Amino acid sequence: MERDSRQSRHKKKKKTKPGKLQTILSVVMAALFLFACLVFFAFRDEIDSSSLDSLLSTFNFRTTTTESEVFHFDPGQKNRYELCAGGLAVLSPERLAFYGNNGYEKYSRAVSYETPALTSSGNRIIAYDRTGEGAIIAGGGGIEREFDSPVFTATGNSRGQYVLVTKEPGYRATATVYNKKNNPTYTWRSSSYITAAGLSPSSTRLVTAGIRYEETMNTKLTFLDTGKEDPIEEIILTDTLVLAVYFPDNSRVCIISENCVYFYTDTGIPIGEYSLDQLPLLRFFPTSEVLLLQTGRHETGYYSKVIALGYDGNERGVLSFEEAPAALSAGGKFFSVLREGRLDRYVLPSTFTNDKQHEDLSAKGVIQQDDGSALLLYEDYARWAKWG
Repeated sequence: MERDSRQSRHKKKKKTKPGKLQTILSVVMAALFLFACLVFFAFRDEIDSSSLDSLLSTFNFRTTTTESEVFHFDPGQKNRYELCAGGLAVLSPERLAFYGNNGYEKYSRAVSYETPALTSSGNRIIAYDRTGEGAIIAGGGGIEREFDSPVFTATGNSRGQYVLVTKEPGYRATATVYNKKNNPTYTWRSSSYITAAGLSPSSTRLVTAGIRYEETMNTKLTFLDTGKEDPIEEIILTDTLVLAVYFPDNSRVCIISENCVYFYTDTGIPIGEYSLDQLPLLRFFPTSEVLLLQTGRHETGYYSKVIALGYDGNERGVLSFEEAPAALSAGGKFFSVLREGRLDRYVLPSTFTNDKQHEDLSAKGVIQQDDGSALLLYEDYARWAKWG
């Protein structure tokens, strides 16, 4: 009897031990926690408010998920618009305002800009005055940094890094590269007046275009490695004013001037060029697929055309207008034209075959998104187009 009693107690103890399933779950949870920590420390420099918002929305941790179809803002002919982090930034000469994806104003800042300019850099925007005031760096979460020194031009890449062109004593212009944390990582001090700059998606290449007044007005292109002091290459364009520098990828760059577009490798080796045949360049739209150029004999846009160029300098297609379009916009592989009471969307690269259409009689502008959606702009509000 005593032996049986000991065996019975031994069996009871076995029942009180944790089961194998519970042990396995504990090990798995510990491994997942360790993996999450490793991922965080490996990519902590890439994590910002927008990436956190995306993660929370994926797991439905957001308290508000409603997205508005309408953004209401103050009217103004000089307003500049940019979509950013799911919201809309509106810059006027007096005010920078950001509207969240619920359509309501999230934050604002008073400014005093004569010629307001607004550009995007990943999930943030850069607001500045082309006449040389300060600059504001902002994102979906609010104002990130303000610069008091004059900023004459600015540009960014898709990863959130950006370039500000300013002036320092002893130099005609200075181009400074900033990382996602708004800290300077590279500075190029130029003896020319920099009119345009471009930063590669990886931020390892910077190209500046600076005016040189000699017997004629020339532009010096400077190809830079942001990890080295000396230029990779310098090229002189005679009697040419450069309007923009754009990197479609990390290996190629296009230089947009008033009468010609030049295509180079990131080290300054020529790939091709495209002449506009003395037709004035009215507008241009760099996209991931092609470069779109609107040319015409009159600034009104009547009897103008849009030329699609590959980044090798070869023509891909032409879209002609007899009547001036109300607005044009491009993003990703999409191009939208607002005209004659409707919005037409085309897929790039293309021979401009219509893809989608939206009927609208009163919109004044449009912002095409990379994902195919388009925001229609009115006098004091904006709303998303509903494609037919």
